[in-house]
Amino acid sequence: MTFYLHSLGVKPLINCHAVRSFYGNTAVLPEVRDAMAEIASSFVLMDELQMAISKRLAELTGAEAGLVTCGTAASLYLCAAGILAGNDPERILLLPQTFQDRPVVLIPKGQRFSYDHAFRLCGLEVIEASTEEAQCLAKTRFVAMVSLLGYKANQTPEVTKVFFDIARSANAPVIVDAASEFLIAPNPWLEAGADIVLYSGSKFLRGPQGSGIMLGRANLIEAAWRNASPQQASGRSMKAGQDQMLGGLVAVESWLTNKKYETEIHRCFRYLENIREGLSGSPGLMLSIEETSNWPTPRLRVDWSRSARHLHADDFRNAMRASEPRVNVDDLEQTETSFLIDAFSLTEDQCVVVANAIASHFENLKNTPPEICEEPRVDISGEWNVEIAFAYSLATHRLIIQQMGARLKGEHCGGRFETSLAGKVSGERVKVMSAAPFEGVSMFYEFDGAFKQDKLQGVLTLGAGSPANKGELGARQFGTATFVASRV
Repeated sequence: MTFYLHSLGVKPLINCHAVRSFYGNTAVLPEVRDAMAEIASSFVLMDELQMAISKRLAELTGAEAGLVTCGTAASLYLCAAGILAGNDPERILLLPQTFQDRPVVLIPKGQRFSYDHAFRLCGLEVIEASTEEAQCLAKTRFVAMVSLLGYKANQTPEVTKVFFDIARSANAPVIVDAASEFLIAPNPWLEAGADIVLYSGSKFLRGPQGSGIMLGRANLIEAAWRNASPQQASGRSMKAGQDQMLGGLVAVESWLTNKKYETEIHRCFRYLENIREGLSGSPGLMLSIEETSNWPTPRLRVDWSRSARHLHADDFRNAMRASEPRVNVDDLEQTETSFLIDAFSLTEDQCVVVANAIASHFENLKNTPPEICEEPRVDISGEWNVEIAFAYSLATHRLIIQQMGARLKGEHCGGRFETSLAGKVSGERVKVMSAAPFEGVSMFYEFDGAFKQDKLQGVLTLGAGSPANKGELGARQFGTATFVASRV
């Protein structure tokens, strides 16, 4: 543990999920750290630095130009800003207002994702459309851009081709978000005709923790740069410092010149085999290595569904995270009786530690007792006004509840949504949960409280997630609020 982490009381994790911002993303390459340290004590003209980095990224990747940003979400915004405003001062300073009726970004059905909020920040309307709907919209609306989610677009090549054709007919650029893919040169997306492709610099490239890589047409890269920091534009708040920019370039250089996109897969397989071998003496665990088209690295599924142990995966993960050493397993694609181990962020020595931690906790954790529900002592059927105290605001929601014994169902009405709810009553304790679809995600609400003196009051847990991120982490990412509900 470093001195500074120790002084703060923060304990590091052994990370068994490859690259996620919630855990600090990636282990930065030594050569990246060296480059960042070198430039940290120097001064440069940022325009000159950007021109040099763009030229080198073009040489490495085959793109016309490149830009290092402060992350892929910022790249999405800067793409949109560049397309809408170019380097026209009036348009730059007007954003997020635009000169046209609200322009749209077209996204194929099934390709919405959490981070396309960045487009709406820029004044764009995001429309998820079938190929037929998109063709009609392109004739009636101003299409500013077409956005594709890399791995999903790969799964539907016929749909992807149609959207490329729509973009060309509307004279709109195609932007591909490939943040969680391996960067390969020559770049398959640019060769397919994409105008801009985006990668995370802080995931598999092992660049600076908050960096993104934008590659593509020179005029679009220039337009994005003119809307970014250090320019006094709307992207000023998305500052990538000179150390991040150079570090991002060095990460790309190391990745491509050493052909790490070929060697990293082999390393991950080897590490997973080491963990599987270390768990071979744990009867009751089923171990299988999985490869999927939506994730570039293999993962080890640890499954105890056929064992006599009654352990919930959340309890298993939380116990490993709370122990020493702290072993962190993510909730993505978890089931109640299994989770996935990703070896990308591990060292070879850590494989033994991970295997030992899993084996020890599987053997020693107490079985999860079945939840004991008391007979309901209250009837909360009816309509309730719910006063919510968020971190720095107040809101009123409405719950319409039907109670059938201990089970609850009904509706949850917020400021801009109506959705179904479900829940239960145990004694005087009440738990109500809902998931409200909004744009590319669902908003999660979990009311946990008690019925006292004709009111329901307690704690509200808040989150949001896309279909791929509905786990505990996403569902709780916005923290908590308090609530008091009064029957109407």
